[in-house]
Amino acid sequence: MRKIAGVTEALSRVKVGKDAVSRIASRLEEQQKEWRERSLEEKAYPYLYLDATYLKVRWGARVSSMALLACVGVDEDGFREVFWPLR
Repeated sequence: MRKIAGVTEALSRVKVGKDAVSRIASRLEEQQKEWRERSLEEKAYPYLYLDATYLKVRWGARVSSMALLACVGVDEDGFREVFWPLR
């Protein structure tokens, strides 16, 4: 919460309390869940671009390399959408 409040203050010069940060984070989590669970069958995506980058992550007591995957779909109107794999 302090990090988010610090970033908000640095960017907008507005102090945000921990209650406000908590409410904002809650709303963002709801929107993220809706976005991640949206139906992809309503549109056709003639083009898909797949990419991955490898990051060092701590998994248990070990540090290992793990791929972060991303997919960008281009619909028939030329608009791009980013798809993240589900957990």
